[in-house]
Amino acid sequence: MAMFVETWNWARADGWLKEHADPRVESSIRQQIDLAQQRIRKDLQDLGASKAWEFVLARLKPEQREHLMAWRLAVKKIGKGTGKYAGEYRKQARHHLEYCRAAIPAWVMPIYRVAETTKAAPNLFDVAIIDEASQSGPEALFLQYIARKVVVVGDDQQISPDSVGLDRTAVDALRQRYIMDLPHWDALGVDNSFFDQAQIRFAGRIRLCEHFRCMPEIIQFSNTLCYQAEPLVPLRQYGTGRLTPIVTRHVRDGYATGSGERVVNQPEAEAIVAQVVKCIADPSYDGKSFGVICLQGTAQANLIRNLLMDRIGVQQMQARALVCGNAYAFQGDERDVIFLSMVAATNEGRRIGVFSKEADKRRFNVAASRARDQMWLFHCVALDDLSALCFRRQLLEYCLNPKVETKTVEGIDVGRLRQQARESGRANSKPPVPFDSWFEVDVFLQIVGRGFRVIPQYELASKRIDLLVEGMEGRLAVECDGDQWHGLEEWDRDVDRQRMLERCGLRFWRVRGSAYYRDPDTALEPLWHVLEEQGVFTGFRATPRPSPGPPALAPEVTEVAVEAEIDDGELRHEPPELDSDSEFFEPGEEQQQAPLFPATSLTAPLSLPPYAQWTPHPVPDVHSAPLPEIINVLVEIVAAEGPVVCRRVYSLYNRAAGNSRLGRQIVHVLNRASYRAVKLGRLAQNDEQRRGGQMNQVVRITGAPELSVRERGPRSLEDIPPLEIAAVRERLRQQEPDLGEDQMVRRLAAVYGIVRKTTQVRKMLLG
Repeated sequence: MAMFVETWNWARADGWLKEHADPRVESSIRQQIDLAQQRIRKDLQDLGASKAWEFVLARLKPEQREHLMAWRLAVKKIGKGTGKYAGEYRKQARHHLEYCRAAIPAWVMPIYRVAETTKAAPNLFDVAIIDEASQSGPEALFLQYIARKVVVVGDDQQISPDSVGLDRTAVDALRQRYIMDLPHWDALGVDNSFFDQAQIRFAGRIRLCEHFRCMPEIIQFSNTLCYQAEPLVPLRQYGTGRLTPIVTRHVRDGYATGSGERVVNQPEAEAIVAQVVKCIADPSYDGKSFGVICLQGTAQANLIRNLLMDRIGVQQMQARALVCGNAYAFQGDERDVIFLSMVAATNEGRRIGVFSKEADKRRFNVAASRARDQMWLFHCVALDDLSALCFRRQLLEYCLNPKVETKTVEGIDVGRLRQQARESGRANSKPPVPFDSWFEVDVFLQIVGRGFRVIPQYELASKRIDLLVEGMEGRLAVECDGDQWHGLEEWDRDVDRQRMLERCGLRFWRVRGSAYYRDPDTALEPLWHVLEEQGVFTGFRATPRPSPGPPALAPEVTEVAVEAEIDDGELRHEPPELDSDSEFFEPGEEQQQAPLFPATSLTAPLSLPPYAQWTPHPVPDVHSAPLPEIINVLVEIVAAEGPVVCRRVYSLYNRAAGNSRLGRQIVHVLNRASYRAVKLGRLAQNDEQRRGGQMNQVVRITGAPELSVRERGPRSLEDIPPLEIAAVRERLRQQEPDLGEDQMVRRLAAVYGIVRKTTQVRKMLLG
């Protein structure tokens, strides 16, 4: 609880700084806030891990513990599996695993370890998740035998099993002799992965298009190379101080020696090592992990590794998680900074081969998508030295001119758009495509007039942003809140969309239509300051900006001039006092309002316990599961979050089941399950909302208190039981007996993080 209070106080202090802190000390205080937030997040991670292990160990029976330790000892004795008694140790490991298998909720093992230490029998495990399935071959088929369900995770555009050194003729002979009677036996070969098998045999394929790892400029090469039909959507956004995503280094005096897997380029290797040493000494790279990938052979990686051990030592390499290898060594792995070595050179009339096979494309896809923040490409060749069909040329050509292909609106004539915006009868016509309103057009023209690049109706993760102001070192989402578009439901959807995109690191700035048309220059003045703070410049900066203090975490409190509702259940700005006829915190009005809170106090006016959320997990399908199984899950959700409105329980169940829409048929089944649970005495309910219908009932575990006062958490205002709001109202009246109706609405809105106080909102708050 102390950590939540500290988080609240730091978040409030962060908002207070914008209005009251001396600019000369604001930077120092903000760094302290960042460090405090990092410490809190680390403490929460450690606490979660400790509690999870405590739960597992508490369930461990003495007999299970003994067999678990014996299994661990047997596996250790197996070693490389080549010893005289390795077979006996495998037998012992299988024996012990039988008795301790149920003690561990999830076993994480490589496929060969599963085969070594389990007795093959049906339904040993409930679910087998095969990660990086594109690297596994037919040897993984036995997992379908020992597990009730199989989840296959992979990418057919990444590295497949390496068949180098295998006698293909012998393998084909064995296939024809033993498995010709099996369905699709021809796909059980040395070049086919288990992911290929899953594509052939299973139809339930779910494609994940969101990409969280790389900066947009880095993943764009893979999009162009492998995912043109269904491009990955880069969700990682950026602000000030980011590293330049892609950097190239031409090693003019480089030369290659050797051939095949043994080819090396000594000058290029030394240049990479020198750059690694420079990055380690640069404060901008503090705490970042490094990796080196060689695009040809393995000898170059060994050479670079040896040079690094001499220059920086093993301890520094371990601290940076520095690994040197080829693309296979980094499959399924990532680093903050990756150094690519092209190796190839044209010295002494040396001929450069062409990498144009499908296997080469997969290798380059993996190599060019391992870097999170920055990718360096070291090369000794020019574009003209490489074949147009070679993937080396495609990579070099892109890195020399990196870009992000966004869904921009082409052909916008700004001059003509200005003329249309000045027409007197424009209100009677629709705004030009792609704008949703003339308000967006006016703000767009204002920002473009300052020389910024603006993308209207930018699409990100299936969500649309009114205006995206973009620079090479930062970007900012600008939302134009016009009155005609924002009813209560529309506002809630806007906030949900903003919260979803903020988790990707995208910052938002909002401007209200009434404030803009009252005084456009004053309304947009805070925007220019925010753009400068975010590092969104009108031109490209040739050198990366220095890192401003410690690396920032994903923002829990949005640092914008106009504060919108942020409903994350942990950190929330408390809106300042508003006039009774005002619904929004208007830009430029903050100086006219009372202080956010006194300078001598950073504590909340009304402290509520945090909202305890149900932890989602796979649940039975509503369309096919027996009613008792559905009831068990509903009771589990209510036990975690009750008293809770049935509507929220249904929504949580529906999302956990993998459905996107809460349809009428699903609601009908869940209504039956809820009604049955009440009849069986497992749940109790109360029609607090007085709206009728099972979906609007407030449910709780039978015997549990009817009332639990908590923070709003992830709930919408409509999902808060009326008795809970009434209890908060009573507490506020005890604190301030003379509160009027309007003041009470403002106090309740502050407690629950509500920004818009419409008639419907006031009705729900006042009861």
